[in-house]
Amino acid sequence: MSGSKTVTLPRKVTKETRGHEEQNSTAAMCCEKIRERAYYNWVSAGCPCGDGVEFWLQAENELAEETHSSRLKS
Repeated sequence: MSGSKTVTLPRKVTKETRGHEEQNSTAAMCCEKIRERAYYNWVSAGCPCGDGVEFWLQAENELAEETHSSRLKS
């Protein structure tokens, strides 16, 4: 049985694709920081039941405030 073979070629890296990869990496780092902060806030609150959206939003706000205040100090 002979069938067609699929060959995947490497993507061409351009300035545009490199920029998107850096943005995705930065977004992933931010998302990880938010996740960790939300987790610690949740644990500090006694691990209540629920979906945790309020802890995620709280973490986003806290990190945004920290980033904003550190930029003002610079």
